[in-house]
Amino acid sequence: MKRLFSLSSRRRLQEGGSILVFATLAIFVLFGFMGLSLDAGFMYYQKRRMQTAADAGAIAGAQELLRNSSATLATVQAAARKDTSLNGFTNGGDITVTVNMPPVNGPKAGTNGFVEVIIGQPQPTTFMQVLNINSTTVMARAVAGITNGLGCVYALQQSPGNTSTQSGFAINGNTTVNMNCGVYSNSNFSAVGGGCLSSTNLNYVNPGGYTNQCGTPNLQPAGPVSDPVAPLFPTASTTIATKSNCTYNVNNGYRPTDGVHVQPGVYCGGIKITGSYTNPIVFDPGNYVIVGGVGLDVNLSGASVSGAGVTFFLTYPGTNTNQFAPVSISGNGTATFSAPTAAGSPYRGLLFYQDPTIPGTTAQNMTSVIGGGAGSYFQGIIYYPTTNLQYSGSSSTTQNGSDGYTILVGYNVFVNGGTTINTDYSAIGGDPLKVAVFAE
Repeated sequence: MKRLFSLSSRRRLQEGGSILVFATLAIFVLFGFMGLSLDAGFMYYQKRRMQTAADAGAIAGAQELLRNSSATLATVQAAARKDTSLNGFTNGGDITVTVNMPPVNGPKAGTNGFVEVIIGQPQPTTFMQVLNINSTTVMARAVAGITNGLGCVYALQQSPGNTSTQSGFAINGNTTVNMNCGVYSNSNFSAVGGGCLSSTNLNYVNPGGYTNQCGTPNLQPAGPVSDPVAPLFPTASTTIATKSNCTYNVNNGYRPTDGVHVQPGVYCGGIKITGSYTNPIVFDPGNYVIVGGVGLDVNLSGASVSGAGVTFFLTYPGTNTNQFAPVSISGNGTATFSAPTAAGSPYRGLLFYQDPTIPGTTAQNMTSVIGGGAGSYFQGIIYYPTTNLQYSGSSSTTQNGSDGYTILVGYNVFVNGGTTINTDYSAIGGDPLKVAVFAE
């Protein structure tokens, strides 16, 4: 006798077959999506590599504009493509590296001073070929340009983990220092003894290396910054090289007499001005190369010393860097110095320039002191990249005024007294510390 399946049994068999079909289809769909995700993941990986190269190329192009006032599209293209090549994308073959100056796309289209880099390359697919897509072009774009520098104080010493108050930027004393710009320290920031900094933004590197009685004035995270001044004055080393051609060769330092006009030249042995003077001492406009000896040593009792349109280059005799001598401007006399302002001057805006070949080991034992009595001001860039800098002057020609500018760059930077640093760059046509930054 035949056994007949019940209707419920047949239904269960049909349902089981349907589930098997749907499960098989689901597995194929799942594997399809997995394949597409693998293709997409590979494209994303290539896109990230390409974006890194585009970023590097855009910054390189902007830096070429920054350091070369006569840069052309060809030189900018060469600079940008060199860095994209270093990052794995060389123009040619199936890779295109397009460099536009100014950009032709985006918010900066047509804006001078900006560089656009676009990288494109076809990438083969694997799983997407089932959709008849054998390759797809991956592209990346970056725009960088030149903008004003963000700071006017830079402490360049890098000392990771060192939280000493004498490392980086420091204020000592019960005083408020006003800075209408950013402060950058490659190590610590400390304001102790009641010291207080008022600044538009403050950047330091070492964790735990921050002390400020004012609290946190727009504290910004930052990595180490590079020397912002050296690229501005490529001919400075040529001027320092004249140190063997002594205009004034003295053993104990050149000492002016009452009412003297100090002349530009090469001072082998330094310049020393101390004591009381009846008449003002004036440094005539020009370059002063000071070679070893006493350096520039000014210590006045009530007298005044001044110089407009002057640049001081501090270096050492021969090959012995230990014979380098710093600057010391102190006493209760008034010191007023300003850098060249003429548009054609190769040292426009540069007031003090320390030979950057002085090693840091020498720097640790010396400090240049820029100060003086009430009313002293220093307009210009004060540059001591490997030696310490102590500053207690002002930027302004008038007490508590807002005119004038000062830029401090030192190995370590220490600020004392009621210092005010302004950023009125109108005398030199704008902020001299241009920087290359990403724009898009």
